[in-house]
Amino acid sequence: MKKLSIFSVLFIGLFFAFSVCAQEKIDDFAATIKINTDSSINVSERIEYDFGTQEKHGIFRFIPIKYKARGGNYNLRISDISVNDENNFAYPFKKSPSGNSIEIKIGDADKLISGKKIYTINYKINRAINYFDDYDELYWNVTGNEWGILIEKSFAKIILPIPLKPEEIKKECFAGDFSSVDKCSAIQFGNNNDNGLINSVNFSETKSLNPGEGLTIVVGWPKDIVAKPSTTQNISYIIKDNLILAFPLIVFFILFYVWFRLGRDPRGRGTIIAQYEAPMTKIFLLKLCIWPQKDI
Repeated sequence: MKKLSIFSVLFIGLFFAFSVCAQEKIDDFAATIKINTDSSINVSERIEYDFGTQEKHGIFRFIPIKYKARGGNYNLRISDISVNDENNFAYPFKKSPSGNSIEIKIGDADKLISGKKIYTINYKINRAINYFDDYDELYWNVTGNEWGILIEKSFAKIILPIPLKPEEIKKECFAGDFSSVDKCSAIQFGNNNDNGLINSVNFSETKSLNPGEGLTIVVGWPKDIVAKPSTTQNISYIIKDNLILAFPLIVFFILFYVWFRLGRDPRGRGTIIAQYEAPMTKIFLLKLCIWPQKDI
């Protein structure tokens, strides 16, 4: 009986250890985000992915690009997507819309993989900067909240558009679910130059993020460092993002054009005044009555 108990304990321990080793997870999610003076950002994500003993074709990365703001739709613009391995060899991928996100499906449909893999995802985003009266800022969900697996640790390096004094930089970091206000593990300034100016801000979360949780960062800087889109550009973006709201107006102009070209009545001769004449029979009888008659 004693031997059976020891065997049971060993079996349970080995089963647990095997389950942990076989668990699909992200060992490390590290992002570098460069803020450009033209208000775009370049994002590079290095994802150390452990498939464990699972055999799969690859991974899905969901990048949120559609938001509700100021009573309408606000869409980011994503471009220049590429995916490489640790040796800078390209991974095959497909991009497609998925709800409020862009889905990047990475992998080969004819090839199964397992164990540890590294994915480096690069892309460019426009319209990610928020503009306020006193400062501008980047509010960015680094990892996304769509992962259905554990993220053991996460990190984000934000490269500022120009070197700044520490007191000029606003910084916040949150870790957890979508509405979480829990602070991340650490925020540090990086790359101090000889003048004591800051070139970057580093955010890290050493605690594991559970499925559905993510890392979100906020960095602010003084006005007039990055270019703000012109009024014309903003109007163009708003129209493109909210075409459904402009649909009734578009229909009205189309119908008005059709009516103007085809639906109007001919000009005619203006006002027509009715004129009446006596019937010919009555005129003939009247002449008989008043015309002198010849004697027979």
